[in-house]
This record gives sequence, C-alpha cells and structure tokens, in this order.
Amino acid sequence: MRTIKRVNDVKTRIDKKSLLFMGIDLSIILLGVVILLSQTGSKTIFFLSVCLILAGLIFFVLALQVSTKPETERVVDERVTGINEKAGYHAFWITLVSVTILFWADRIRSFGIDVTDMYYATIFAGVCSWSILRWYYNRKGDVK
Repeated sequence: MRTIKRVNDVKTRIDKKSLLFMGIDLSIILLGVVILLSQTGSKTIFFLSVCLILAGLIFFVLALQVSTKPETERVVDERVTGINEKAGYHAFWITLVSVTILFWADRIRSFGIDVTDMYYATIFAGVCSWSILRWYYNRKGDVK
C-alpha cells in the first residue's frame, strides 16, 4: 500500500514502513511523557524522560524528512557505497591522528586531559570528519 499525498506542494510518501517508524517515534515520546509525569523527584529519571522525548522528536522529524524524499534518493547505489567507504577510511585515519596528537600533547606538556575528554574529542573529530568527507566526495563526483 503506497499512497502519495500533496501537502503544501510537497509530496509525502505514506507506506507501511513510514507509518511504523512514525508510530514507534510517537510511542517513544509517549513513554517519555509518562515517565516524566510519574517521576518521584529523581534527577536520573527526569533526565531519562527528557532524553526519550527529545530522541522521539528527532526521529519523528527525520521520518518526515525521509518520507518527502523520492525513491531514487533513498536507494543506495555503488557510488554512494564507494563514497561512504572512502570517507570512512579517511575519517578513521583522521581520528587516529587526532588521538595520537592529544595523547602526545598530554604527555609532553601535561595538560591534564582526562580520558573521557579525550574520548569525546575523538568521537567528535571522527563524526565531523566523516560527515565533511562524505559531503566533499559527494560533491567531487568520481570516487575510485
């Protein structure tokens, strides 16, 4: 069952998978609201419920965004696979170099970098470099 509705000149695809994903997202939001309303004053439970509500909202917006894309943009072909592989390869080396630089900078100068700070900086560098490299290789075109 696939129907396409026009909403403000935007084609929205409504099929089983989209509706299932949006239903799960709304269930996550509802669960977060129920936990928030039934909490006993614990900061941990409050944080958990707010995180559930935010995650549900983000996933719902992403589901709406994906449902407005045409079928040709959602299918992963070998060009997109090649872009992802090349970006992942180079992002790995960027991440490895950033870890090495942080480690040796801490050893030489004794900055007192905590392991968790180094972990978050590494994850941030890896995700940002992968995203930027994917965008760059997608704009570049020919990926070998």
